[in-house]
Amino acid sequence: MDLVQLKRKRGNVKSSLTKFATFVGTYQRGDSKAETELRVRLEKADNLLDRYEEIQDLIEEMDETELRNATESRKEFEDTFYGVISRARNFLQGNSCQSNSVQGCSSHTESIHMKNIHLLALTLPKFSGEYTDWLPFKDAFLSAVHNNDKLTSSEKFRYLRSSLQNEPLNLLAALETSNENYSLAWNMLKDRYENERLIIHNHLKALFDLPNKCWKRKSL
Repeated sequence: MDLVQLKRKRGNVKSSLTKFATFVGTYQRGDSKAETELRVRLEKADNLLDRYEEIQDLIEEMDETELRNATESRKEFEDTFYGVISRARNFLQGNSCQSNSVQGCSSHTESIHMKNIHLLALTLPKFSGEYTDWLPFKDAFLSAVHNNDKLTSSEKFRYLRSSLQNEPLNLLAALETSNENYSLAWNMLKDRYENERLIIHNHLKALFDLPNKCWKRKSL
C-alpha cells in the first residue's frame, strides 16, 4: 500500500471519529432509540484509536515529515478519541443518575475516567518477549488493568496491545480489538510466555552470563 492510500485510510478513520463526535454532541438523554444507537456507534468507535495508530505507524515509516510531527498529530487524535469516548460512556452511565444530579454525576465520572486513562498510559510496563520479563509484566498488568472492573474488556485489550512490543505484539496482530477477543489475547500470551521451564532456563542463562560480562569489563 502506497503513502497516498495510507493517508486516505487515515482520513477515513478521522472522519469516522468526527461523525461519532457529532452524534455524541447532539445526543439527547431520555430517548431510548437514541440510546440504543449510541451503544451501537460506541462499540464500532472503540477500535478507531488502534486503527489510527496502525496506519500512522506505516505512514511515519514512509514520510519523514510525518515522523517529525508525529507527537503533535497523535496527541490531537488521542485527546479527541478519549474525550468523545468518555463522554459517550458517561451519557450511558448517567441514565442511572437522578435527573436533578445528572450533570454533576456525568462530569465527575468523566473527570475520574480521563485521569485513570492517562495514568494507566503512563505507568503500564512494556513487554517485548523476554521470558525473564513475563512474570513482572504479568503481575503489573493484572494489578493495573486485568483486575480493574471499571474497564471494559475492549479497553483492557487496548491497554494490553499498547504495552506490547516486537514478537508479543505480532502474536496478536490478527485479532481485532474487541470485548470478545480480550480473553483470547491474554490467554495466547500466557500460553506462549508462561513457560516455567524456559523462564528458569533464561534466568539461569542470565546469571551465568554475568561473570563473562564482568570479566570483559575488567579486561578493558
